[in-house]
Amino acid sequence: MVDSMYSIFVAINVKHEHRDSFIEASTLEAQGAIRGEPGLFQFQMLVDETNLNRFYFYEIFKDEEAANNHWETEVFKTWWNTVEEMFDGEPETICTMRSISPSVNGLEKQKAGLMNWLSQCPFMAESRSSVDVYERLLWRKLTLRMEISETIFDPLESLMPLSAMDQNTPFLISS
Repeated sequence: MVDSMYSIFVAINVKHEHRDSFIEASTLEAQGAIRGEPGLFQFQMLVDETNLNRFYFYEIFKDEEAANNHWETEVFKTWWNTVEEMFDGEPETICTMRSISPSVNGLEKQKAGLMNWLSQCPFMAESRSSVDVYERLLWRKLTLRMEISETIFDPLESLMPLSAMDQNTPFLISS
């Protein structure tokens, strides 16, 4: 069974006031991951029926190496840095699994349909590349920090253009 696909099932509780922002950032991350990672076959985000602030992530990777690569991507790291302060507690890995069916070939064939579906999701219509997703996540991170700190300023006048920014550079705010 070691040669079968690797799956993970994670639960994340989110503070009520950040629920919508978490959904938006996570949907962007799903799109970027599915489009940019050939070893990621499924990325499902579900919400608990009795606790609307509890989300479940079910992801299927070609193998453990693809999962480890996923957690090292800029899209994932940006998502994590964006949503981490929204968590209500620590994420919980419920379990990791090995798939039996469908096969790798079956999931590879389904991936095109998943990418098409993601393009129809809210927040997705304008994003067509991993760079778009990354920049939208960076923008969302800035607006969330503004909401959290209750700072009021025009970000278009005080923020370096995203395209000029090094992805490791924090946002630069002029005085």
